[in-house]
Amino acid sequence: MKNKGMEFKLLAEVVIALVALWVIFNIFQIMAPDFVNSSVCKFYQVILVVPLPDQLKPSLSQCSFTPQQEHVEIESDSTDEIKLIIARKIEDCWQKADDGKSGQTFICYDIYIKRITREIKEADITQIIKNDKKCDSLQNNYLDKENKYFDCGSANKIYWGYEEGKLVGKDVVLIVKFNAFNHRIEVV
Repeated sequence: MKNKGMEFKLLAEVVIALVALWVIFNIFQIMAPDFVNSSVCKFYQVILVVPLPDQLKPSLSQCSFTPQQEHVEIESDSTDEIKLIIARKIEDCWQKADDGKSGQTFICYDIYIKRITREIKEADITQIIKNDKKCDSLQNNYLDKENKYFDCGSANKIYWGYEEGKLVGKDVVLIVKFNAFNHRIEVV
C-alpha cells in the first residue's frame, strides 16, 4: 500500500514539474519571442514524446516540425546517376529527421523514375553512403540474403522494402520516409 502512495506522489511531482516548465516557456515566449532556439526545441520534442494528455503538453509554435513531402522526377537512363540521386535523397531525409532523433514519422520524398535498366540494390546505395563518408551518422550495416556483409556503421538505419532488394523496371515510384518508431529511413 505504501508503494502505491509513493508512485502516485512521484507521478504528481512529474506532472507539476511539466506544468511549471510549460508556464515558464509561455512566460519567456511572451517576454522574449527569440527565446525559443534549437536547444529549447529539442527539449520540447522530448516533452512531446512523454505519454501525457495533450492538454498537459506545451505548445511552442516556433518548434512545430512539419516537413514538406517533395516530388522528384528522374528522367535519366543512367543507372549510376539514379543511384546517386536516391542516395542523396536518403541522406537528406536523414538530416531532415535530425539524424534519426525526430519524434515524428514523415515522408520526405516521392521519387518517380521513368526507367531503370539495370537493377539497383540496397548495397549500391550503401556504397555511395560509404563513399560520401556518411556512415558515422547514417549507418546501414546488415547481413543480406546473399550473405554479404555491408560494413557501414554498427546499425541498420535504412530499410529497403523491395522484393529481393532489387529496384528495376519502368515507371517506378519510390517513397523515402523517416519512421520515428524504428528511428530509420524506409525506402518503399
